[in-house]
Amino acid sequence: MSRVEHKTYRITASYKKATYQTEQWTNVLENGRTVTLHVTTLFRSGNFEIRLTDGEKSDILETSGMITLNDYDHSLERLWDGCDLCVEIIDKDSYDAMMLKEIHGLIYTEDYLNSTSSYNDNEYSEDIMESNGWQLIDTIYKIAKGCRLESV
Repeated sequence: MSRVEHKTYRITASYKKATYQTEQWTNVLENGRTVTLHVTTLFRSGNFEIRLTDGEKSDILETSGMITLNDYDHSLERLWDGCDLCVEIIDKDSYDAMMLKEIHGLIYTEDYLNSTSSYNDNEYSEDIMESNGWQLIDTIYKIAKGCRLESV
């Protein structure tokens, strides 16, 4: 059996504002139902180290759409200038108004279970999420619209 050789590269997006980080968070509502949240940040730029076979390298360089770095052996070097944030409740339409109110409270209100204040959609904070019981399950990194590879 032959062994496939991997080479290490630094990968960056070909364009600014084309590097994405999506954090997947979960929490359990008062009724016992699990809710999943995706928090996606768009960055002006980012660098990753990636290990690829020659075939994977060719596939990535030919891709003009979205490249999911988690599909490969990779590590984050640096992300900078987060410039846009999107908070998405997965399967949002499957929750009723009361559940959505609870979900929003758990996202945006500090110490939600003991709070009497209302939430502010503009003040997303990981600290608030963690204090309200959200668990970070995974972080997915993507590059859109092509990339550059540099041997390391």
